[in-house]
Amino acid sequence: MTTAELIVDGEIVEREIEGLGTLRFEDLGPGEWLTKKGDPAKVARRRYSLDGDDLLSVSAITGTLEKPALVPWAEAKGIEGTMQGVAGGLIDPMLHDGPAAVQIVRKENLGADATRDEAADRGKAIHTAFHMLATTGNAPKLADFPVEWHPWVKGAVRAWLELRPEAEEAERIVCSPQHRYAGRPDLICRINGRRTLLDYKTGKGRVYEQAHYQTRLYAMALEPSGIEPVEDIIIIGIADDGAWEPVHSEATELDALGLLSVHLSRKRILAGQATQRAALRKARAA
Repeated sequence: MTTAELIVDGEIVEREIEGLGTLRFEDLGPGEWLTKKGDPAKVARRRYSLDGDDLLSVSAITGTLEKPALVPWAEAKGIEGTMQGVAGGLIDPMLHDGPAAVQIVRKENLGADATRDEAADRGKAIHTAFHMLATTGNAPKLADFPVEWHPWVKGAVRAWLELRPEAEEAERIVCSPQHRYAGRPDLICRINGRRTLLDYKTGKGRVYEQAHYQTRLYAMALEPSGIEPVEDIIIIGIADDGAWEPVHSEATELDALGLLSVHLSRKRILAGQATQRAALRKARAA
C-alpha cells in the first residue's frame, strides 16, 4: 500500500491512501471556512474526514475521560483573573456584582479561557520545535519563541538529544476506517533500533491517562493507513522548568476500544436527550 501526502496550506492537510481514499485534516479559524449556506463561519472548525465523510478525532474520544483537576484549576484562574481586574481598575467591587465581574474577566482575557488558549499556543510551539528536530535535525532557535516558553523548548531539545530518535514519519495524519476515527501522532521513529511512536506533552510535566489512550488509538490506526506498525509507544512529559520524563503507554487495544465504545454510547445518549428536549419544547409551544 502506498501513500502520498499533500500539504494544501498551513491549516489543511490531505493524504491519498491507496485502497482507502482521501484522508483530510482541517484546522480552520472563524471566517476561514463557509457554512452550508455559503456564509463565513463564526466559529473555528477542527475536522477529520475520509472521502468527505466526517471521522471522530482521537482528542474527542479521549475527551470523554473525566478531568477532576479541571474544576479547581478553572476556579483558581477565575479568582486570579478577578484579582488582576480589581488591581488594574477594571473591576470595582462596589459597582460590579458577580456576573458583571465574570463578564469583565472573560472580555479582558484574564481567566481560565485565556490561560487555556496560551497553553494551546505553547503546545503548538513545542510541537514546532520537535517537528524541526524531526524533519531537519537542527535544534530550534530560542529567539524564535517567547521567553516564557524557553524552558519547554530546552526540554524538547534535551529529550531529543538523550533519546536520539531516528525520525521516519513526522505528524502524519492516520485513520482507522473500521472504527471511524483519525488523528495525528507526533512522530514515528526508531529508538535503539525499535520502531517507536513518540508523543510529547507540555504543562507540569505529568503525563495524564488520556495520553495513554490517545497514543494507543494512534498506534492502532497506523497499519490501516499504510504505515508500518510500531513496537513501542513513548510519551514525553515536559515540565515547567524544562525537565522531562519518558512514559511508556499502559493502554492496550482493548482499553482503547473500550473508551471508544463509551464515547459513542455517550454521544448517542446526549443526542437522544437533545431530541427529547426539542420535542417537549415543541409540544409545549403548540
